[in-house]
Amino acid sequence: MQAGFILDDRQILRAIFDDPYPMKPGQNMNEILRLVDAHWVNAKHQVALPANWRPDDRVIVPTPKTVDEARARLEDRSLEVFDRYLAKKTL
Repeated sequence: MQAGFILDDRQILRAIFDDPYPMKPGQNMNEILRLVDAHWVNAKHQVALPANWRPDDRVIVPTPKTVDEARARLEDRSLEVFDRYLAKKTL
């Protein structure tokens, strides 16, 4: 593939591949599919994804906006809480 684009379901541009792709070392079609999956998960669940995320890996939950949300986060057993601003969960 020489170049490509990833559009979401609303036709919003999410990624551009303008170099000869996958001509560079370490790039392949699996990486493009991973990127598509990552954009879909982000849009559907409103979560952040860590570097090198793969489907079925834990995702990063948005930071709580209020003290009550932070307290609720500490009690939520589905979350792995690292700090007041960082928690991960499995979808």
